[in-house]
Amino acid sequence: MTREEKLSFLRDLKDETISPRQLAMVAGGDPYGYNIMAREGKLELPHLWRGRNLRIWKEPVIKLIGG
Repeated sequence: MTREEKLSFLRDLKDETISPRQLAMVAGGDPYGYNIMAREGKLELPHLWRGRNLRIWKEPVIKLIGG
């Protein structure tokens, strides 16, 4: 996936947050690894928990990729 495709994918999502799986699609890595990093306080992206589900704010990811 090119940078432009990644940005388009993120911008087309209706929610303000993305799942670890969606983050892994655009940034690489393992979705479970993002969960572990968030639990340990090592995930440097703004995030929140909805019950047991990790949600990552979309705008900082878009800025990180280069939008």
